[in-house]
Amino acid sequence: MKGNVKIDSVLTVKGLNIYDSIMRYTWSKVNVSDTASMLADYLRKINDLYSSISASNGEIANKLAISDTAFLLQKRDTASLSNRINLKLNITDTSFLLQAKDTASLSNRIDKLVTGSGDLATTKLNITDTTLLLAKIDTANMLSSRFKRDTANISRRLDLLDQSTFENNALKIDADTAYKYLLKKVDTASLSNRIDEIALSSNVFTSDITLNMGAGKTFGKYANGETIPSRGKSIDDVIKDIVTLVIHPTYTRPTAGLSMGSSGDFEIGTNMGTLTYSPNFTQNDGGNFTAISYKKNSVEIANNTGSPSVTTNVGNLTATTNFQVTYTYGAGTIVKKNNLGVDDPVGMVTASTVNSGVITLTPRSYRYWGMTTNSSASITDADIIAMVGGSKEFSSSKLKSEFTITGPGGAGPVKYAFYAFPTTNSGTITSIKAGGFESIAAFDVITKDFVNAQGYTVNYTIYVQKNSGTDNVTLIIN
Repeated sequence: MKGNVKIDSVLTVKGLNIYDSIMRYTWSKVNVSDTASMLADYLRKINDLYSSISASNGEIANKLAISDTAFLLQKRDTASLSNRINLKLNITDTSFLLQAKDTASLSNRIDKLVTGSGDLATTKLNITDTTLLLAKIDTANMLSSRFKRDTANISRRLDLLDQSTFENNALKIDADTAYKYLLKKVDTASLSNRIDEIALSSNVFTSDITLNMGAGKTFGKYANGETIPSRGKSIDDVIKDIVTLVIHPTYTRPTAGLSMGSSGDFEIGTNMGTLTYSPNFTQNDGGNFTAISYKKNSVEIANNTGSPSVTTNVGNLTATTNFQVTYTYGAGTIVKKNNLGVDDPVGMVTASTVNSGVITLTPRSYRYWGMTTNSSASITDADIIAMVGGSKEFSSSKLKSEFTITGPGGAGPVKYAFYAFPTTNSGTITSIKAGGFESIAAFDVITKDFVNAQGYTVNYTIYVQKNSGTDNVTLIIN
């Protein structure tokens, strides 16, 4: 056929009813998006088929030749077409509709939701179908449980914080303490405890308190002008500190000792020989010692940790000689408790040094008194050293309180009483009383170089009785 033709009845093209091949598809429920391109292509193929009819016989062959396969629907055009164009979709047809992202049970759920036929019925759910929806109680229970766990008591805690931030009691966080209150990732696990800490911290002093109450006044254990360390402390802690006297523990520093085998006064010229230092250290509350300095007349002559032994040659003692050791030690490590039972480091021993006592060797000269058979003109060093009936003592003074020189008595040899002392001794003799009577005129006075028992020469002043006798003589030298 060519041109515009109206078909009033069934059109048959060589035994093939166009109704069966075209119109049937239009009655199906295939979506436009599924069939538009397919039908357009199909019509084009039919049109081409009509154009290929042989002009000689004007009829279409009952069957198309193999060469006409280009005008037939291909497998890709008709895949599952017969199933898809059914007037109704069965539950098994969902395999053609659902994609991989669809749920496995969607077809069952849709089937349950559809309770009748027709558009109106399929757009509404029966009351019994609400079991397929989330009920209000489902979300209420879920949210109630989660909020109860996540925000326990949060409103009450926020109220507490809000009440604690009025002007004169505002929470202040400085750089030193901010890290305690700023929330970090790990803080959320203990948020409740941290809120407690922040609430409590709003009730502490923000600065120390310096007393200004007038001279002589005190406030608890603090005197006027002193500073109460109140910064960062609660009112309870500050009041307790004010009324509680803290007695700090006593820390004892190390001590050192020294022995030289000899010490004190010796007659000038005494041969002291070689002396050995014997130091000792008591640690007390300090650290261990690390070194010992050995000194002679304040000059270090050796330094070690106690070995080997240190010696020094003194020889004849003619000048005052001093010996000492100095220990170097570390800081103490033990912290003692105060009267409140709290560890108190106030007064702990720091690293330092400690000196031993000084060992002093002092050369001295004796003053002598006694009897001699020689007068002042012939008295000898031996007479003085012999001290017959008398004695000797170290003294730096010429003066002497009452003392007695014992005479031979009776028919003993006649003797002269004497009193001898180093000329350099202090004082000036103005009186010699014998038997209570002034007798200085009864004595001769001479000076001479005296060689003592150590062989050392010292200039002496010697008073010798002018008249000899055998009786005891009691003298007072003023």
